[in-house]
Amino acid sequence: MLTIFSIPKPFQDNISIIQRNALQSWTHLHPDCEVFLFGDETGITDIAQDYNIGHIKNIPKNEYGTPLLNFVFEKIQEIAKNNYICYVNTDIILTSDILTALDNVTQFPEFLLVGRRINVEIQKSINISESFETDFIDFVKKDGTPGRPDQIDCFVFPKGMVKDMPPFAVGRAGWDNWLIADTKRKRIPIIDGTTMFHVVHQNHDYSHIKNKNPTHGKARKRIETGS
Repeated sequence: MLTIFSIPKPFQDNISIIQRNALQSWTHLHPDCEVFLFGDETGITDIAQDYNIGHIKNIPKNEYGTPLLNFVFEKIQEIAKNNYICYVNTDIILTSDILTALDNVTQFPEFLLVGRRINVEIQKSINISESFETDFIDFVKKDGTPGRPDQIDCFVFPKGMVKDMPPFAVGRAGWDNWLIADTKRKRIPIIDGTTMFHVVHQNHDYSHIKNKNPTHGKARKRIETGS
């Protein structure tokens, strides 16, 4: 079964609604799935208690105060009770077909299962129940827009596989490319699960980022350099 982890943004304004929607979907996947949140952003401690999920508060940060992903990937592989790990951004709604996709690839001793996201407009809280998925998937098929090929917000791999990650900062470019390239370099299968499971991204602006700019990549550069 699966251990899911993520590093949320502050639970404020519309981002709070989006992240709560995502967490609801993860915690309803299967009773044996576990979820961990990392970080000390506003609201995470209370949310972890509300949803009865794991929380690792203290994360090493770079000189700009941005959490480092290598610590998070190392830590989750130490503490996860399950054999398979899933990193997913906290604005992503998952459905139970991710577990079916996982079952279909576990014949490989090591693998990296990825999925291209689908962008949808969801601006309110959703009620995730046993009957939720059928109607939701119909909605996604009708109103969703495929993300760019490089918009991969979900990575599944066996516990212990990801090692020696450089100190990438969360939310900044490069780490996902490194993960895919490192997996390929080790001749480990990289499996495109885009047609196997849904990675549903809830559209949002970037008002949670200081010095924001409509071109998010430029905004990220300013944040990291301090310019």
